[in-house]
Amino acid sequence: MTNSDTAFGLHNKITKIYTALLSPDGGDGTDHHWGGGGADQSEFSTKSITFTSVEEGQNYFFTTNALACMNECATRLEWAVVPNGLKFTIAFGIRSDSSVESWSTKWRRRKKELHDAHDWCKLYIWHPKWIDGVVDKSAPEVWGPDGEFIDGTICRPGTRIEMWRPTDSTDHLF
Repeated sequence: MTNSDTAFGLHNKITKIYTALLSPDGGDGTDHHWGGGGADQSEFSTKSITFTSVEEGQNYFFTTNALACMNECATRLEWAVVPNGLKFTIAFGIRSDSSVESWSTKWRRRKKELHDAHDWCKLYIWHPKWIDGVVDKSAPEVWGPDGEFIDGTICRPGTRIEMWRPTDSTDHLF
């Protein structure tokens, strides 16, 4: 449940749309390399997804800790299923005690902590890192905090890698 600090209004409203991307299928018999500071997303396609509910979309993209962070720090939070993804608008109230960390600052701090611990979005946690042709599923360091691949990631022939992409939107839900 969101907090109720609305005495001074809502501020810092943002809207994000999350979609999933798929790497090429590797069916051409070649390795696909992504590196140099991030994935070459021009080779990726948008995954066709139809969620039947907001909860299904939340569980697809976000960890339990990410959802808890949003619910704790948001003063208003609304979700919607959109074609091939999930959309949310979040806004933050102002605390009456200015010596306490603001809700928006707390949200940004907690989000970064969860990103750094690979505990924000599910799509970059369980996908394999290839080491000499062997899948190493214990190597989450292959995924960066914004869903990008870190230098040297390779998708071997016949495999696909799924990642998420957040997109800013000005079409707010409230």
